[in-house]
Amino acid sequence: MPADRPMARGSCCWALVVGLAAVLLLWARAPFAPRNFWGEDGTRFFAHAMADGWIRPLGRSLAGYFHFLPRLLGAVGTMVPLEWAPAAVFVGCLASVGWFAATIWLAGDRLLPDPFVRSAVAVSPVLLPIVGFESIANVTNLHFVMLCATSAVLIGRQESTGRQVNGVLLVAMAGLTSPVTAGLAPLVALRMWWDRRERGSLSPAPVVAGWAFGLVVQLVMMATMVDEGREMT
Repeated sequence: MPADRPMARGSCCWALVVGLAAVLLLWARAPFAPRNFWGEDGTRFFAHAMADGWIRPLGRSLAGYFHFLPRLLGAVGTMVPLEWAPAAVFVGCLASVGWFAATIWLAGDRLLPDPFVRSAVAVSPVLLPIVGFESIANVTNLHFVMLCATSAVLIGRQESTGRQVNGVLLVAMAGLTSPVTAGLAPLVALRMWWDRRERGSLSPAPVVAGWAFGLVVQLVMMATMVDEGREMT
């Protein structure tokens, strides 16, 4: 076990470097983001937090579902002067993207043992082409990047307690943020098959339980608490 500790520390340091690289790449590609709100970042997530506080907006739907992480990050903007609010929300977006990239790197060693290849895969979501009508440098579209990290966690390794806690937190938050997480069910089935073949375990891995928890809460809220139409007007 003591011999494993330097290796674990090295992996964490490399993951932090990859996360920082993702943050810098996104900031370099979107220099406009700290000065302006994008889409629902300002008109919904920040505005609702300003009007109703941090907690109440978490139970408000938008486009027919609930946006846990964007709601939390929108509320961050209320902690600073109004003119700094877009920058504060963008910093939250950057921190989240860095977290996702670092998590992809940590979870990817199951299928991508080469650390350089894994690093390239981890930062690839922030290298996607920016089209004329959308951007990933905002919390409105953050769930798309989160789905990449959730996919990596579901089919990756979580051998330490820290990695398990991190993975469960991420996949549960993904389910609470977007019902599209249900589309990852084939990866969940693959993970359960792997665990049964490699470990002889019939019980679901913690990350599978976290995925199911977040998604079930999202679907129950959608069925009982939707208060806005699907048109985002």
